[in-house]
Amino acid sequence: MKQPVVVSLKGGASGAEALMYMKAGAGDANKVLIAYSLIYMLPLSAKLPFSWRELTPISVIALDQFVLWNNASQPQTSVKDFVAAAKAATPPFKMGGTGSKREDQILTVLLEKQTGTKFAYVPYSSGGEAATQLVGNHTASNVNNPSENLEVWRAGQVRALCVFDKERIEYKTKVAGNQSWSDVPTCKEEGLDVQYLMLRAMFLPARSRPTRALSTSTCSARSHRLRNTRTIWKSRRSSPSS
Repeated sequence: MKQPVVVSLKGGASGAEALMYMKAGAGDANKVLIAYSLIYMLPLSAKLPFSWRELTPISVIALDQFVLWNNASQPQTSVKDFVAAAKAATPPFKMGGTGSKREDQILTVLLEKQTGTKFAYVPYSSGGEAATQLVGNHTASNVNNPSENLEVWRAGQVRALCVFDKERIEYKTKVAGNQSWSDVPTCKEEGLDVQYLMLRAMFLPARSRPTRALSTSTCSARSHRLRNTRTIWKSRRSSPSS
């Protein structure tokens, strides 16, 4: 880009400030939002008067994967063993994650629904902190992105049980001992039919006219998990234990 860009960090109210700022800027093609799945989940969890349809999608940057991890010192070497141990655990296994009512907790709820297991979800300020707590055996598991647990996996401190995607990660270079990312099975291969990818994309405000934009139908296809997310949080709000 030849023109200068001013970066404005609007992190107030867990990102709500940024969403409302973009909503107020309808028609202003000089404002760009780089966002993730927060644009769907925050309005649902915080009852924010905002819809992702009030944005103009420009480009999908990435779809981040999630992996189910446990501590390498624990005896559960497969998803089947891990689920069986979690079901039998008293008190419940602690699942560490980044923040509340975000991707990590949604994946935890999906695991509970698929397996009939109950986890004690523990929110942390970052994926790095969640990794540290897992290494110290303060939690039994987490669902960090590959990059968040990369170094502790490489050090042999955590175990990658499965990836929440329809296909294995394609990278075949050895990372942790004799294991590469492509050696990590999909969760579906392990009998756990859960898939989830985190959207990272660029948006303009509503009624903007970008030179090149994704259609609404494309954005809808990229975010088809929204309906599942809404169902999960409605069930959590109606549950006595939530």
